[in-house]
Amino acid sequence: MLKSAPIAALADALDRAARGDVVASSEWAGAIDSDPDLGAVRLTRQEQVVLERYASGMAAKSVGVELGISEHTVEDYLRRIRHQYSGGGRTAGTKVELYKRALEDGYLPRPRNRR
Repeated sequence: MLKSAPIAALADALDRAARGDVVASSEWAGAIDSDPDLGAVRLTRQEQVVLERYASGMAAKSVGVELGISEHTVEDYLRRIRHQYSGGGRTAGTKVELYKRALEDGYLPRPRNRR
């Protein structure tokens, strides 16, 4: 609610909220839409490491060898990572999309311009 809303509207909103009702407004929707963390995913440290390696261009088998885990385990991690991103409304079905998500979320450094 805006601070400038009429007292009656504020009282009504408080009553509805106290009853457990959702008190939605266009301002509320705008705040949610502009929230940069809305689509954020929370990856475990191991998921981050797998994503970093795989999104950097390594094959799943190579990631497994480097981390001392099986290729199947790497693929399981990648499935979980993709599922988390899709649950947050951010597709990550391809290696390129995983690369983009890793950049967006700071798991990989941004490429530098070579000028």
